[in-house]
Amino acid sequence: MLLNSLLGHELGHFVNEEKAIVDKLVNKITIPPVEIENIAFEWLKARVKAEKKDIKMDDYFGIESVKSQVKIDITSKIAEQLKELVSDAVGFYIFGPTFLIAQYTYLSSLSNLGKKPKGYPPGKVRIQFLVDLFETIRLLQDV
Repeated sequence: MLLNSLLGHELGHFVNEEKAIVDKLVNKITIPPVEIENIAFEWLKARVKAEKKDIKMDDYFGIESVKSQVKIDITSKIAEQLKELVSDAVGFYIFGPTFLIAQYTYLSSLSNLGKKPKGYPPGKVRIQFLVDLFETIRLLQDV
C-alpha cells in the first residue's frame, strides 16, 4: 500500500510536468504588494558580515530590486510546495482514499506532522489537503 502511494505521488510529478499544472496555477496567484514590501524592508535591515566589517544591505540594494527578488523567492517557494500538493492530488485520484491512508501513515512515520521539511508543505497541510479533496469529491458525488 505504501509503495503504491509513493508511486501515485511520483506519477503526479510526471503529470504535473507534462501538463504544466503548477505553472498555470502559479500564474494565477497574486501576492499582496504590501506583504512584498514588508518582507523587502526586513531584508534591507539585515546586516551581513563581510571582510571583517558589517555592511547594511540597503547600502548596496534599492527597495525596488529587493522587492523584485522577494517576489521571485516567494513565487518559487509557492511553486515548490504546489508541486507536492498537485502530485498528492494525482495520487489520490489514482488510488482513492487508500492513498490518503497510506500518505498519512508515511508522513506521520517520518516526523512530526506540523514540522515543515525544506521544499515541502508540512505533513499536516498535505493530509488536510487530501481530506478536503476527499470531502469535496464525496459532496460532488452526492449531488
